[in-house]
Amino acid sequence: MRFFLIPAICALAGCSTDALIDRAYPDRQKFKLYSEVAEEDTVYLCDVDADAAKTEARVQAAHRYFEGQLDTVGTQLAEEMIALEEAGKDISGFATARNLNARMESVVLTMDARFGCLPID
Repeated sequence: MRFFLIPAICALAGCSTDALIDRAYPDRQKFKLYSEVAEEDTVYLCDVDADAAKTEARVQAAHRYFEGQLDTVGTQLAEEMIALEEAGKDISGFATARNLNARMESVVLTMDARFGCLPID
């Protein structure tokens, strides 16, 4: 939940997001990997092991998990929106955004628990 509060706190405090992230997670390191799904770099904030190879393997596993979840959640949401639209229901507005946010929050929390990594950009 802390991850989702960072931008809001930053906006109120007038400080940089990077500074808040560094304060919230001082023992984590940033890793940038290219996302085939998003077609841009994704930055992860991950726990660091004493063994750099272990850290790299865990970061790669977290990246594969996140890529898979982005694809899965996107496909599921698209299918649900098409079904709603075909049924004549409104697919715009906050309900769709809340649905997506709830799913992605679950993905991020699972990713942090499983791999010690958070997508931050």
